[in-house]
This record gives sequence, C-alpha cells and structure tokens, in this order.
Amino acid sequence: MKILRKNIFQFLVFTTLTTIVLMPSCTSNKSTKTDEVLLDSNPLVPAGINYEKLKGTWILHDENGYASIEIRDTNQVLVNYYLEKSKDKATQSRDYFYFQSTGNMGFWSKNSFWISTDKYRMDFDWLGDKLREIVKDGEGDMYYRVYTEEEIAYQFMDSSTLDGRVRNVFPNKEKGYYEIIMNNSDGFYTVFQNKKEGETFSENLIQSGDSLSKDAFSTTLFIYPRNKDTTVFLEIENRMRFK
Repeated sequence: MKILRKNIFQFLVFTTLTTIVLMPSCTSNKSTKTDEVLLDSNPLVPAGINYEKLKGTWILHDENGYASIEIRDTNQVLVNYYLEKSKDKATQSRDYFYFQSTGNMGFWSKNSFWISTDKYRMDFDWLGDKLREIVKDGEGDMYYRVYTEEEIAYQFMDSSTLDGRVRNVFPNKEKGYYEIIMNNSDGFYTVFQNKKEGETFSENLIQSGDSLSKDAFSTTLFIYPRNKDTTVFLEIENRMRFK
C-alpha cells in the first residue's frame, strides 16, 4: 500500500489540475499492453486453489490509517481506504482522505493475485491468513484476515470432536443454528443446520439430555435422543458462511 498511498495522493492532485488542463493520468489501470490483456480478460480461478478460503475481509490498520479489502467473488471486490494524506510536523495535526472502490481480481499464480479497482491495481502474495502487498522496493504492507462471530463459531465447531450428553441447548430459528453446551465441556458449540430446499428448522431436534457424536471436520452429527431407541443424522453446514 506504500505505492498505492502515493498513487492515490497523486490522483487527488491530478483531479484538481484537470479543471484547468486536460492531460492523461499516469496511474491508469491500462498503462501497458500487458495490463490491458489481464484486466480485460475474465479472471478465472486456476485449478488447485482453495478459493473459498480467500473470500472474506482482510484488514490493514497502522499509524497511517485503515484499509480493508472484502473479497466476495472474482468480479466482486470492495476496497476501502482511510489514509493519512499529510501531517503537520509542528502541530502534529493530520489530514486524511477516504477512498472507496469496487473491483475485480485474478491470479498470477497459486499464491499470488491482483486486484483492480476503478483507478489502481494492487498485487498480493497470499500467505494463509495474511496478504502481503507486492511493491517494487522494500516490504509491502500486511493485511490480516478477520472473521465474523459466526465464522469463528463455525471453525470451532468444525474442528471439534463431540462425544457426550447435552447439558443445555439454545436454538436460533432465525439464523438456523443451535448453540449447545455439553456436560463434559463449558464451551459453546454452534451447530449450523444444512437445510435442504423446502426443509424447515426444527427447534426441538436437539434437546437437553440427548447424546451427540461427531468427529473433527466431519459434516455429520449423530444425535441419540434421550429415552428413544433411535439415531438422528444431522448434516452440518459444511463451509464458511460469507455474506
């Protein structure tokens, strides 16, 4: 973002000057023939990339401001910047500007990709839960993946092994999940029901006293209702929920 910060500031100056003199912008997306080919093509995801893990919100927050990148799809990326434009060394007062743009994205390789907004293009290395901006000199800024409460709850449940009796259960019909406390644990387990078309959410499917069994990273929850000689198979939502 160091280069991008400089480019955004140059763009703000340029837009002021264009009221007097009309001249081409040096920060255009299509500054080279190579860029034209890449940005005009359909940004497909190469085979072998777990693209679902890249979707979501990535945050940069430092002394110079705040930036966020929200990836919903290859053709639906939202970029926000609230960055320092100038600083008065004598008074320590700062002047900030806000920039927002939609964009699209494509991949250079399995672990690197580009994002093109209305005015700029950024390049990143994908490092798991971190994105490092690729710059010409030095190290680029680091963005960190952030998660909603529901996503964190899903990750915890997905990686957990359950084998015990239900102490308390709190169904949430509106959002389609159950919050469960087991007898052998004080933590909340959030079970997202993977409802098929036309299927309704049952608030009484899991009750206090029932026994539950699930392997880590399994999408099937076994429910053994109390006082009943039956077994219920519940298919759990098997992916992260992105808005």
